[in-house]
Amino acid sequence: MIALCACVGLLCAGRGELTPSSWELYVLSHNGEILSTHRLAQKVSVRLQNDGRFGGSSGCNNFFGSYEYGEGVLVLSSVGATRKMCDTKSMDIESLLLTLFRDGKASYTLENDELILERDSLKAVFKKAR
Repeated sequence: MIALCACVGLLCAGRGELTPSSWELYVLSHNGEILSTHRLAQKVSVRLQNDGRFGGSSGCNNFFGSYEYGEGVLVLSSVGATRKMCDTKSMDIESLLLTLFRDGKASYTLENDELILERDSLKAVFKKAR
């Protein structure tokens, strides 16, 4: 288990709230190339809950699972998703995002109302939902 910060529900050193929070995708890059996420079937989003669960939209389907977090690392588990078909562009973006939100570790940075998630060659920048 990852050691959690002493400040429950907040990141250490007052860097900002991680849970509960809702985030909307702002920028997605794969191998350093910025991908267009405009005109997807649904807005890409993720919501982190205090009880260690998360969920969101990957542009076509919804995904969900459990998470723990420590210094700069999210550990995702029991991840699942709905399975409807959408247009090709939405499905391509979704495939990349579900690689980011699969069981295992993803690194994160939280600053200036942005949540940056990275795994392998993927980088997703989320803005805090208002």
